[in-house]
Amino acid sequence: MPSVLFSFQRRNRRRVPTAMRVRIVARLFSRLVRFGRPLLVPLLLIFLVHQAYAFALRTPFFALREVNVSAKQPLSAEQLLRIAGIQRGQNLLALDLSVAAKRLRAYPHIARSRIRRELPNRLVFDVVVYQPAAVLQLDHPYFLDKEGRIFARVYDTRAARDLLRISGLDRKEVDRDPKAFRAFFRQALALRELYDQLRLTQFKRLFEVQVDPVLGYILHAGEGRIYLGHDQYRQRLQRVHQIYTYFAQQGVHSLRYLYANQQENPQRVAVQIAGAVPLPSTPKP
Repeated sequence: MPSVLFSFQRRNRRRVPTAMRVRIVARLFSRLVRFGRPLLVPLLLIFLVHQAYAFALRTPFFALREVNVSAKQPLSAEQLLRIAGIQRGQNLLALDLSVAAKRLRAYPHIARSRIRRELPNRLVFDVVVYQPAAVLQLDHPYFLDKEGRIFARVYDTRAARDLLRISGLDRKEVDRDPKAFRAFFRQALALRELYDQLRLTQFKRLFEVQVDPVLGYILHAGEGRIYLGHDQYRQRLQRVHQIYTYFAQQGVHSLRYLYANQQENPQRVAVQIAGAVPLPSTPKP
């Protein structure tokens, strides 16, 4: 078998002179500068802006010191700061106002809100709160606004002491379709306004409107009850006014029940006087 000889020959590598290396590096650097020169100024500006913004986030010059609040609403500046999750002294530029506005919108009593910065150290709250017009009595009392919207649960009964109370509805039914029941709430509020317009408050103060699916609306005024039915509310209440006036002239002020819910004749009102003793029935001959 013939022998195969392998020979390894070392290649001669020519050593590049140092001066040539320097020229190559200089040539590459000059090309880099020539092609990258248009980017140097924008990159430098970006760097400077970043450093300036980082400095602005650390400097106390932009610390929150003053808070302005829109007028005609009950929430104070400190309450709004607490709801929004903001503290005095925080850097105004570092605040995420979108998160703060979201927290404000989640607060039950706030209908609309807007926050804006006024540099260097002022924050302005433009807030609209719900105005309670009545209290809806379900499993718990809830505030209603003038449009019949439920917006908050009543925790402080003193805040609801002078408000109209609406009762007679089931919590499950209201939760099933709250928009549909807003019509009932608005009608109850309209009845309170009509009651005031007809000056019935001079006889009895209306403090509750009960909604009954069969009997319609029942007004709780003083110690009495006024059954209004489902329609012709003005005519019925005008007749009730005449009844109150007549009995007041007779010195009778304790009318227990006024049934003004007759469909055939809305002008007819049946009256039951409080404490009245029914007449004994006469036996037939």
